[in-house]
Amino acid sequence: MTEAERRLYRALSGLGPGTGVLGGLVVFIPVVEGAMQRRQADAVAFLPETVVVVRALGMGRQGGELKPSASGSWTVGGDILRLSGGGSSPAVQLHKAVELLHAALDSGGIDPGSPAALAAIDGAITSVRDRTAGGPIACSMDAGDVLTGLRHCANVGSQGDTRVWTTADVKAALTIFGLQGRGPSVEELNNEGFLYSPYVLRRRQSAVGAHLERAPALSLLSGPLAPPRSAEPVWAEPEWAEPVSDGAARPEPGWDDDKARPEPPTPPAVVEPELPTPPATVQPEPVAEPPEDSGVGGLFTEPPDRETDDHPAEQRTPPYEPKRPPRRAAVLGLVVLVLLAALAVLLYVLTNASGGDEPAAPGTEAAGSSGSASASASASGQTSSAGTPSALPTQDIAGSTYTQQALRSDTECASNAYGQVADFFATTPCSGLTRVLFTTTVDDVPAVVSVSVVVMPDEARAADLRNLVDASGTGNVSDLLRAGVQIDGGPSELVAAVYASELSGADVRIVEVAWMDTETERDDGLLDAVAADALLLDVMAG
Repeated sequence: MTEAERRLYRALSGLGPGTGVLGGLVVFIPVVEGAMQRRQADAVAFLPETVVVVRALGMGRQGGELKPSASGSWTVGGDILRLSGGGSSPAVQLHKAVELLHAALDSGGIDPGSPAALAAIDGAITSVRDRTAGGPIACSMDAGDVLTGLRHCANVGSQGDTRVWTTADVKAALTIFGLQGRGPSVEELNNEGFLYSPYVLRRRQSAVGAHLERAPALSLLSGPLAPPRSAEPVWAEPEWAEPVSDGAARPEPGWDDDKARPEPPTPPAVVEPELPTPPATVQPEPVAEPPEDSGVGGLFTEPPDRETDDHPAEQRTPPYEPKRPPRRAAVLGLVVLVLLAALAVLLYVLTNASGGDEPAAPGTEAAGSSGSASASASASGQTSSAGTPSALPTQDIAGSTYTQQALRSDTECASNAYGQVADFFATTPCSGLTRVLFTTTVDDVPAVVSVSVVVMPDEARAADLRNLVDASGTGNVSDLLRAGVQIDGGPSELVAAVYASELSGADVRIVEVAWMDTETERDDGLLDAVAADALLLDVMAG
């Protein structure tokens, strides 16, 4: 295990079990390719929303802001990123890892959905700019930044696949990896936020009852989790899943290229069920027509000792005469029409009476214990797709219009902060947290405004918090973009150009303002007036 992997393991371990910060399961099992076992990723993370391949990488003696790129080299502090082991971008490796993971789960009968990729860079990284620009999600080894990266992965994965991973889905995937019986229990997975299900719900649709050509599953080598050398190769079928292909024997670590490898045992024979032979068509013999009035199955036949008519052919079914609707039905229909008319009049009166009311305030989203960005959204929506711009609430201050794009309220602050500010909340809990995203324009150039209001138990602790957040390099409360909320045309994260704060009793208001387009070459001083207005915005408006 490399030093970068150890750092990643410590960062993930610090998140703790359960959904208090973020629910999920990370398996440190390398994703490798081909006979040369080229490593493409170091771990696989299962989140309730998606599955993620993770690559932990070190870098040279560099420092500064990490900037991913989709078409070329990544940079740190303006210089080309120098990764340990060579290269300046992990995008190609992680793209291949996603393909390998997709093939492994698919060959085992599990629909992987839209796997995401996370590149965790170990080094003196001060911030990450536009962490989704390089293809895979980028983050530093800071525990808070790793958490942010995983939340972005969950958000990206849930957009590509609306289904969630259940306990049975995760157990089946672990079986495909050769880890059957060695992972967490169903109860532990349920405590990590995976919905309980006794059946695999992510079955590949084409796998049901298929007589398909079987293909070997992906070899996933795991250092500490690898089977002992004396163990027989495992031919794994996913639990609960419809079998599609036999898992190939997983190569064991330690084999030298110049030594003959033992031949893998012959996989179990697959007995294909014989197709049922259709029965031969039998021409029915003429059967004497039974007498009339036998009813259903002879239920209404005459007793055997009763004489029947010698001429059944003379019996005729009386012609069908449609029954006229009784008078009672007509009266009932009239009553229904009267009631419908009265209801329509009542709705019309109520609609006119409430026509001048203001729209209801949007609901707030409870963060819960998971801290996940996939909790229930407020009525105004966490993204601008919740309604047309004309339907979003607005506020006018000093001639500028501020449009509320997202609002979220929480009762816990430690999991919604990073750096020393998160440590402060761990020992000094807040009483409440409200975060809002606004958009506005400055000289016809769009800008995004983040407003966070923290309620502390008393004024003294509120003053301590403000002094901490005002200091440089101490972290901050996570804005909604950092928490994974997206707005139309907005950046994936807030690179604040202007900062402001205000202390009012036990409340601390934190404002961050940035241009909507991070490449905008405008004077950041123009945003000072926006920050001053944001101190007056009503964060509960809607």
